[in-house]
Amino acid sequence: MTIYIAFEGIDGCGKTTQAKLLVQRLQKLGHAALYTREPGATRLGMVLRQLLLNEEGRMAWETEVLLMAADRAQHINEVVKPALEQGTIVVSDRSIYSSLAYQGYGPGKEVTEILNINRFAVQGLLPHLTLVFAVPAGERYLSPEKAADRIERRGEDYLDRVYRGYLSLAATHPHMVILPVAGLDVEATAALVWEACLARLPQLAAPPV
Repeated sequence: MTIYIAFEGIDGCGKTTQAKLLVQRLQKLGHAALYTREPGATRLGMVLRQLLLNEEGRMAWETEVLLMAADRAQHINEVVKPALEQGTIVVSDRSIYSSLAYQGYGPGKEVTEILNINRFAVQGLLPHLTLVFAVPAGERYLSPEKAADRIERRGEDYLDRVYRGYLSLAATHPHMVILPVAGLDVEATAALVWEACLARLPQLAAPPV
């Protein structure tokens, strides 16, 4: 079964928790399923993640775009593609659409160049289903234990543009599904995620033959 599912949304929307819960649900049904993330799912990716999220000082916009794409290229080649070839369902915390939202809509840049760079990076391999968590910047969950990274420190106005960018992307990409999860608890959100998965990928309900 070749299925690639991505979770998208601004930081603090709850997508990481739900991506991991979906993998657990799929595994209980007997599916081979893998949780992964961007950036940082590979050895090289961890180095790039440190540069992208924790580097002090000013990083040029072009540098950020290219580093994100480099991480994504490595992730696709080293993790996503091999897993799919083995019949494993891949559930990814972020995908190509994070770059369009965070490096495009967030800073108010044209997304065409970003899209072209990332199309090259992913070699045409896009998620079959992308779940977008509709949680505005003012309603996201902020963990008291987690310090804001370099991108999160850009503030709520930036994150609001990212959020609206996701909504714009979903309006033009049929495989992207907006989930109104703001204010929902973990269980209710998980139920909404599963409902959306079955609506688009009904084969997930049955154990593999």
